Amino acid sequence: MTYKVHNRLGSSGFAVEATLELSGLPYEMVLLPSTSDTPLPAEFTAVNPWRQVPVLETPEGRIITETAAILFYLLDRHEECRNGTTLRIGDTIAFYRWTVFMAVNIYEGILRISYPDR
Repeated sequence: MTYKVHNRLGSSGFAVEATLELSGLPYEMVLLPSTSDTPLPAEFTAVNPWRQVPVLETPEGRIITETAAILFYLLDRHEECRNGTTLRIGDTIAFYRWTVFMAVNIYEGILRISYPDR
């Protein structure tokens, strides 16, 4: 069972990568050849038509987008994401709350700074 993470430098995919790494879950990183100030390759549309990263491909072939959704999926599916030797989430409610808070509030502010033309 191996996950595949599609990401690019400068995106929030680092949280997904860190979770997988610290949990000891097998994964493959597909680093896209662009940075946060350049468009994603057109062929990435086959993976995610919205051309947003990160994207998690599950071992079953499902596609999950949005960092918070990916983290919730991993936390729900894998005990080692909650109680591993190097990763411990003791308060799941606080984890959910702060993950959503960051996605809704902090990320929006970062987007406005990074992409004022949008």
